[in-house]
Amino acid sequence: MTPDTLRMSDELLDLIRGGSGQRDTKANELFHALVLLVHEARGELDTHTIPKRGQWGTPTARAYPLELKNAFLRALLKKYAGLSDSPSGLRYPVNTAA
Repeated sequence: MTPDTLRMSDELLDLIRGGSGQRDTKANELFHALVLLVHEARGELDTHTIPKRGQWGTPTARAYPLELKNAFLRALLKKYAGLSDSPSGLRYPVNTAA
């Protein structure tokens, strides 16, 4: 992981720990939740929109994580945007086993 990625994950963990009842949330639990989220939308993921990374150190290589993020976001929006059937705003099962 890059130093920026570590900083962002620490910020997310601090936010979760400070706002939820679970003060000892671990990094692997955060990562697991993020993978679950994207995995649920994998059917909507259009991998053809993700450009090649390019050689290490090039602008395209540096932009590759952003391209992945944008592809994941588009898939999540296709799957979940505007599909609220419950008061919580969630249409998918929340408490299912992973």
